[in-house]
Amino acid sequence: MLTIQKITTLDGFRGLQHCWDDLLNGSSSNTIALTWDWLWTWWEVFGCDRELNILVAWDEDQIVAIAPLLKRAVQRYSFLEFARLEFLASGEAEEEEICSEYLDFIIRRGREAESVESITSYLRDNDEDWDEVLLTAVPGNSQNLPLINESAGAESLRVQAVSSDLALYLELPDAYSSFVEMLSPSLSREIRKDRRVLATKGHRFRVIDTAGEFEEGFDIMTRLHQSRWTSRGEPGVFSNSKFKAFHESVAGRLLDKDRLKLFVLEVAGEPIAALMAFTYQKKVLLYQSGFLAGSRVLFHPGTAIRDLAIEWSIGEGYIEWDFMKTQPGSYKYRWTSQAREIRTTRLSRSHSKETIYGAASRVVDSLKHIRRALT
Repeated sequence: MLTIQKITTLDGFRGLQHCWDDLLNGSSSNTIALTWDWLWTWWEVFGCDRELNILVAWDEDQIVAIAPLLKRAVQRYSFLEFARLEFLASGEAEEEEICSEYLDFIIRRGREAESVESITSYLRDNDEDWDEVLLTAVPGNSQNLPLINESAGAESLRVQAVSSDLALYLELPDAYSSFVEMLSPSLSREIRKDRRVLATKGHRFRVIDTAGEFEEGFDIMTRLHQSRWTSRGEPGVFSNSKFKAFHESVAGRLLDKDRLKLFVLEVAGEPIAALMAFTYQKKVLLYQSGFLAGSRVLFHPGTAIRDLAIEWSIGEGYIEWDFMKTQPGSYKYRWTSQAREIRTTRLSRSHSKETIYGAASRVVDSLKHIRRALT
């Protein structure tokens, strides 16, 4: 068995910086939301009412796995308080949620089984520390998740599948012309029309990836995003101070490593649309957007900027556009039908608190069923 160390201090978390991304690069769960920069920035913004609970698996003097966890108290039905372990970069309030996706344990390739076994055994043996473990936004093809489920079951822990979502993605071809041929006839026509309109209006397509230009581009993107939502009577995510602070802070770290792009489309000198995307492992992850809508626009600014950004991505040799988690009926289905699953799994102990919670859940589910039957 490996030796498990629990990191609960900022100094301990900071001390992992030099080896964190090396381990991540050697794992099967190598995504931007698991980089040290992303998780450290998230903790700076959201960690005030949580406790670090990072588990590090050592093989003598070598780190072979990191479970990037935290602990916090959560209320169940207002009368039960659970001590929950969950991933760093998860569990924010809905209005400030940054939607980190593809979270997982970080384990050196080839060491997955023994690492998961050691981590779950450690969790079992620390009875006083937690009531439930909630693992959110884990990719459905994770090599670790089946091992976690199997090992947890062997340790007499309850394993519960909580939810499953889809993230859409688009495998990029080698040439832009091949990409257009992949699209539906209606979207292809829309793109060709938009390009004809843009050609007559002296448009400019900008790719911002330096700290010197970022502030201007970020202001443009947030202004366009917010104006669109406020016109609908909704606040927009950038009205939340923590949400905005995270992105402003993480940008400084990611720009230096060529992991952030802002795309801006201008027509007649006026910004019409903007996209914010993360770039990692030759993939582009579409994150936030904003565009001008209404009678002043004679084309489809959202479609136009995505088309131009995808053309740029193909030219730069990127292999995938990730539209990330997608709701049914989303515009994203116009661009692709390729999808990957994102799962949330809950682990819990067999104790009186869990028994009460299970009974309350069954009562609530029954009441919901009755209410639906009566409406």
